[in-house]
Amino acid sequence: MRADQTAGRGGNAPDRFRTPESYIHWDRGIAIVAGIIGILLVFFLLLIALPIRDSDERDQITGTASAPAPVTTPAASALARGASAATPATGPDQPRLAAQARQFPFVRRGPGINYAVIMNLQQGQRVEVVGRSSDRQWFQVVLPDNARERGWVSQEFLAVEGDSNTLPEVKE
Repeated sequence: MRADQTAGRGGNAPDRFRTPESYIHWDRGIAIVAGIIGILLVFFLLLIALPIRDSDERDQITGTASAPAPVTTPAASALARGASAATPATGPDQPRLAAQARQFPFVRRGPGINYAVIMNLQQGQRVEVVGRSSDRQWFQVVLPDNARERGWVSQEFLAVEGDSNTLPEVKE
């Protein structure tokens, strides 16, 4: 029996069917697999490194609201005269401290990491601090690009110039 007749019985393929195109090119296959793995690694590294921002329509500021009219009852005026030091200031004479960003911190809508990110500060960027959270872990700052808006930055990322205990506690 000849060697090319054993192919039908589970043996090797006869030489007449072996062509250069029929050989498996392992080097090409390995290069393709390595390329796919490289692309996946780059994708995951970019996914981890780049911040993802949620843009909910409910978080967007669309206008400004007018301030409510002040209450002028005798009890309110007596309270304002007697306890003006206990209530936090909300007007133009509100205490403000200068601060400098230590790294590239997020500015958030509220005092916590579960609030949406508004923007990033640059390292060394100066901002005005106008308030603090009740747990003293977050500072309320005036946004550099819009003085009417406020945001929150973690206290560990700001170098505050002055006594932060003089800042009013802001309730969110």
